[in-house]
Amino acid sequence: MGRPSATAAPDRAGSKAFRHPGPRSCGSESWHPGSTRPAPGGGARRSFARELSRWRGYISTASAGRLREWAPALVLSGYGAALAVLGAVRADHLLLGGLSLVVYHAAHAERRMFSFLFPAILTGVIYDSQRFWGNLLRARIRVSEPYQLEQALFGIPTDRGTLTPNEWLQRIVHPALDLVTGFAYLTFIGVFIATAAYFVFWIRKSGSARVMWACFWLNCLGFSTYYWYPAAPPWYLEAYGLGPARLDVPPSIAGCLRFDGLLGISLFGNMYSRAAVVFGAIPSLHVAYPLLTACYAFQLGHLRAFSVFFYLLMCFSAVYLNHHYVLDLVWGSVYAIVIYGVVEAVGRRGAVIRSHG
Repeated sequence: MGRPSATAAPDRAGSKAFRHPGPRSCGSESWHPGSTRPAPGGGARRSFARELSRWRGYISTASAGRLREWAPALVLSGYGAALAVLGAVRADHLLLGGLSLVVYHAAHAERRMFSFLFPAILTGVIYDSQRFWGNLLRARIRVSEPYQLEQALFGIPTDRGTLTPNEWLQRIVHPALDLVTGFAYLTFIGVFIATAAYFVFWIRKSGSARVMWACFWLNCLGFSTYYWYPAAPPWYLEAYGLGPARLDVPPSIAGCLRFDGLLGISLFGNMYSRAAVVFGAIPSLHVAYPLLTACYAFQLGHLRAFSVFFYLLMCFSAVYLNHHYVLDLVWGSVYAIVIYGVVEAVGRRGAVIRSHG
């Protein structure tokens, strides 16, 4: 018989047909017959490089996660440290900062609540810090200009001449109006946050999660106006006249003094004693908040009547309590509508991009 070929079938002993040798191990790399054998240690170096790259990616991802986790603590602790250096720490700083950190590092439900409140916390930090750097950026303070423009646009002819609406309303003050307007003025932030929480945690429709960040950007726009167009409020003119602005003037509660007097408390007095800005009448964020709420109420189909009512009540309260001109209300309302439109446009575009990603 002839010699069996290399491709012969297995014999009775079960031996298999001859195959070309597969790759042989050479260190940590594969080597084929006929190929150039890698230099000693080259495969190990490449393997180490791959492992190092993998660990770098892991560390980068973990660092980003850690940064997101600790960012709120870093913001609050950094601001607290700055206050301590400046000798400006108050009891409310410690209470609110500590409570915020406890809520953030608590269970998942509380973490969601902190994420919801974080834009408001950032707003508070920015507002409170203005007492330290505001005078460095502020432009010329307008005292007579807003008053004269108010007279020209919204003046009311009387036997005493043309009065601004806030001046005219001081002629009809009444304890019942003092209580209603004072309560509205006192609770405008709480009403906004409660309404936003209802939208975010109960309604949960598309766009509801953006309401708090919309408020944050509304505040940033409003705060910026305090510096490129600082304006004296009506109570300042009543107390100090139309002369050049006095920078040593403390904040005033104006008509809210009547509210405190009726109840025998100093609620507004204590609150306004901590105010960081005196010449911030324009825009009125007191009316911008409820109008922003109304925009989302109509978008989401809930609390529309309440939001409109509270907005109108706040407009009346701001003028009746001698804190704002009608001009301030218009300016704040325009800001609320613009911010709502921009935030929603950006948010919807982002949602479309993510859906196609």
